[in-house]
Amino acid sequence: MISTGDISIRPMKASDFGLMAKWLSDPKVYEFIHGKPKNLAWVNKKYAPRIAKKEKINSCIIEYQNHPIGYIQYFDIKPYEADYEMENTNDIWAIDLWIGEPNFWDKGIGSKALKLIVDHIFKDKKAKKIIIDPHVDNLRAIHVYEKVGFKKVKILKAHEAYKNTKVDAWLMEK
Repeated sequence: MISTGDISIRPMKASDFGLMAKWLSDPKVYEFIHGKPKNLAWVNKKYAPRIAKKEKINSCIIEYQNHPIGYIQYFDIKPYEADYEMENTNDIWAIDLWIGEPNFWDKGIGSKALKLIVDHIFKDKKAKKIIIDPHVDNLRAIHVYEKVGFKKVKILKAHEAYKNTKVDAWLMEK
C-alpha cells in the first residue's frame, strides 16, 4: 500500500469485485470508461487473472479516508508497445485510473492519487517515462493528467474499444 494524507492505493482483492461491478454499471461512470455497463461476471473474468498474478498488470483500489472510491492500474508497457505505437519501451510504464464514486469527482482526489502512483512508479519501478491514454474527448481526464504534468504526444487512432467501436486516444507522457 502507498499513501499520503487521506489517499491510499492498495492492491485489488477479489472482495472488491462487487464494488467494481457497481461502479462499472453506473451510467455516470461507464460513460467515461467502456461506454456500456459491465457486470460481476465480466469483472471477475477481467480482474481475477490480475490479482492471481497471471497478468502483469497491477490492479489497485484508490481509497479516500479508508473508503474505496476508485480504480488505478499500472504496468510495464514492453509487452504492449505495439498498442502504443512506440519502440524502445524499456522502463516505460502506463497508468489507467478512474473514480467510481461520482460524489468524489471534482475534489482533486484523482489528481492526488495520480501523483501518488506516478511518484511510486518513478521511485520504486525506476521508470524513465510514464504514459497514459485518455479518449480524445475525455476533457475531464485530460485536464487532470495535464495538471499532474503529463503532456500530449500524439493521437492513437482507433486505440480503444468504446461502446461498439474503436475510439481515438491521446498518448500522453510524463
